[in-house]
Amino acid sequence: MAVVVNPGLDRSGYIKVMFRKGPLGYLLQEPTEEARLIKDNPIPAGHVGTKIFNRSLELCEVPACFKRSTIIPIPKKPKITGLNDYRPVASTSVVMKSFERLVLAYLKNITGPLLDPLQFAYRANRTNGAGLVKGHKFIWKKKKKKRKKKKRKNKKKKKKKKKKKKNLDSTDAGPTAPSVSLLPPSPLQLSEGSASLLCLLSGYSPQGALVSWTVDGSEVKNGVLTSAEEEKSGRFSRSSTLTLSKDLWEKGEEFICKVSHNNANHPVTLRKSQCED
Repeated sequence: MAVVVNPGLDRSGYIKVMFRKGPLGYLLQEPTEEARLIKDNPIPAGHVGTKIFNRSLELCEVPACFKRSTIIPIPKKPKITGLNDYRPVASTSVVMKSFERLVLAYLKNITGPLLDPLQFAYRANRTNGAGLVKGHKFIWKKKKKKRKKKKRKNKKKKKKKKKKKKNLDSTDAGPTAPSVSLLPPSPLQLSEGSASLLCLLSGYSPQGALVSWTVDGSEVKNGVLTSAEEEKSGRFSRSSTLTLSKDLWEKGEEFICKVSHNNANHPVTLRKSQCED
């Protein structure tokens, strides 16, 4: 990295000396000749500092005097009883702080939104590790979002597999006989002299149930309407309706819905006397 500072640039933003105080009011940094020189003569000091900074960036080296820190023992409590009552505080030089501010102004223009430029510069109670937290947190959230999305996707796949397996298990369990119900005609139809009988088949497996109608032992094909088979959870169902004319209903006595499934017959009988009662 190379930064060239214009000598005519206003350096008032970089030349700001602040003296922090400790918890008991002690100065963490005493005013030095270096600080007074920069504060009292900012323009000449700025020209000299510009040349030193540019040379340091050109060589990619920081002068040892810049990195020198003064260790100041700060009392922890008003009454001193031993060495443990002092806290050592490192005081960075004013020139080094100015150099860091200069580099920070440059880094702010080249770093992306996921990087914290303050991780490269001096800041109280801040470390390089703390400066990287923002980027790591963004990556962690992104990975967490991907994991949640993948988890939801796998959960849906498991549900589909479980449902499919359940259907296969119900189908492979062997043939299941149908449950047959024969519903008589309604009173309104009987009052009008006609009748429609409804035969319901449900819960059988495999498919292929056949329905036939007989009236007093004679097979009837006219007026028969049988629906297509419907499948749900590996089980099948269908319905068949027999519509009788007025003469056939009055002459008939025994009505049978015969269901054939898996080489077995399941007849259901309805007598007209049951409807009249």
